Amino acid sequence: MNRFQPSLVVAFSALVLAGCTTVQMPDLGQNLANFRDNLDDLDKDYMQAEELKPVPTDVRSASEWDRSAKEMQSLRDGFQTPPLEPSLTDAEFDQRFQQAQDYADEYKDDDPQ
Repeated sequence: MNRFQPSLVVAFSALVLAGCTTVQMPDLGQNLANFRDNLDDLDKDYMQAEELKPVPTDVRSASEWDRSAKEMQSLRDGFQTPPLEPSLTDAEFDQRFQQAQDYADEYKDDDPQ
């Protein structure tokens, strides 16, 4: 195991150095003058901090939210799927489909146009 340690250290060092050379920091001071020049162009119709509404105080507490969430989870966990009707055979389906078509045709024939 000792023969692999120097090569691992060299490989790890190479990866760290390669990663450090690819990081490029942006020049943050470059656009600061442009930002200050554009401050005067901002829309003055926006509310000032003093004009904002106060923070609401009628919000539920964290324990009330937790209690409601646990109630919803218990409702979800207690849900049981209602029993399904047995599926129709192909012949029964065709018969009911034909009955529905006959009913629709009778309805159309009864329409006084």
